[in-house]
Amino acid sequence: MSSRDRFEKEYWDGEWKSASKEQIEKDLLVEDRSEDLYGGILDRKVLRSKFRSRVPDLVLDAGCGSGMSTKELADRGSTVVLLDLSLDALRLARVLYKDLELESRAHFVLASLTNLPFKRAQFDLVYPQDNIKYFDDPSLALREILGVTKEGGRILLCVPHLFSGATLKAAAVSSLRRLSGREAPKERCFTYGTVSRLVEACGLQIEEVVPEKLGLDFAVSGVSVTWPLRTFLRRMAEKVPRLSLGYALLFVYARRQL
Repeated sequence: MSSRDRFEKEYWDGEWKSASKEQIEKDLLVEDRSEDLYGGILDRKVLRSKFRSRVPDLVLDAGCGSGMSTKELADRGSTVVLLDLSLDALRLARVLYKDLELESRAHFVLASLTNLPFKRAQFDLVYPQDNIKYFDDPSLALREILGVTKEGGRILLCVPHLFSGATLKAAAVSSLRRLSGREAPKERCFTYGTVSRLVEACGLQIEEVVPEKLGLDFAVSGVSVTWPLRTFLRRMAEKVPRLSLGYALLFVYARRQL
């Protein structure tokens, strides 16, 4: 195991030890929350919209965490391989899938995203969560993912958007952690252009970029004072996705070319 993987494992083991099964279940019950720590609500929303009629046969949830993001695909018939570097995360995911009676459709693998222990061209869909943001060179992880994706298969990426208040907040929290002596993985942020160039350089064809989680939601006495700005930004993003200002996340849906 590389020194980077060792550090990542120790960090995420610590994070997932603090996550309880009860917290996961609470996130499960609230489908309209704009932000959740463990439940992957936005992930499920995007996956649901992409696979309304038919789900992929074999899915790799790479960096699965609690396993919540892809549980609906398993529930609808997909076989899901849940991979994580943290044993604590996999234990939590296994308990969750057992409670949902989905164990027969799930496989749990302890491994690194940069050294996937699978045959080449195996998966119909690979979802590496937002994990490529932790790599100094995201193309290394993306090419490893591409190698296990079938020709014509899909990859769904989630990356933090550079032009958003949430990104500034995350950077501030990370800085405070380092100042307190607790080292945390560095996070890379992306623009529409940088993530598009990254994906295309790795041999993928972009089918759609979906901005999610528009911030700037402030209210006074129950009345939104930023509604006009939010409406303007939402309409602008719908017409010109490249100008998705204010959105915290970009979901990139891409296809491995034949």
